[in-house]
Amino acid sequence: MIHPEAPPLNVLRLADFVGGSTNQMIEYARNSGYDEFVVGTEIGMLNALRIKVPNKTFYPLTTGPNARCPFMAMITLDKVYRSLLDIVHKVEIPKSTADAIREAFERTRKLLEG
Repeated sequence: MIHPEAPPLNVLRLADFVGGSTNQMIEYARNSGYDEFVVGTEIGMLNALRIKVPNKTFYPLTTGPNARCPFMAMITLDKVYRSLLDIVHKVEIPKSTADAIREAFERTRKLLEG
């Protein structure tokens, strides 16, 4: 399994499943007849897979510095807290976009709650 933005592109052609979202990857693993998976995505995703699909085994495609998404690593709780507290990096988005984000967030939250 691999996320579509994962480089290099030739790895995508070798994958049995290219998932666009965390939920899609969890559902694929849950419904698959396979018991073991090599996962090409941010290393933290393996934790979600292991929690949501505990009866199957997941291996990272890579380890080391390439196993972390550089963009996800830029966001920390301290930075979010400071941004909210001091109104740093204010972002304005259209209501329709905010509604879509809220819906995706709620689906993710429900998924993680079980």
